[in-house]
Amino acid sequence: MRAGETPALPIPAETELLLTSRSFFNFPDMSTVAEIEEALNNLPETEFEEVAFVVLERLRKANHRPPFRTFSESQIRGWIEEDERDMVAIRAGQ
Repeated sequence: MRAGETPALPIPAETELLLTSRSFFNFPDMSTVAEIEEALNNLPETEFEEVAFVVLERLRKANHRPPFRTFSESQIRGWIEEDERDMVAIRAGQ
């Protein structure tokens, strides 16, 4: 594993097969996030966790991570100074 990589989540092959097999589910076709969320809400906790692991693993493989936010030194210093002014005001009872 390279630096900065997230370790793979262990997903049994049979779980992946079950989750990708349309014959396993008795759900009608789902085309919206709301329909998928409703179906997920009806799963027992253990099955929901299995689905969550599969989704997380696919996201990890696709490397869909939010970009890092960067802040300049002056922005950070400004926030610290603002916090310190606020703390002085709080201690002074203002």
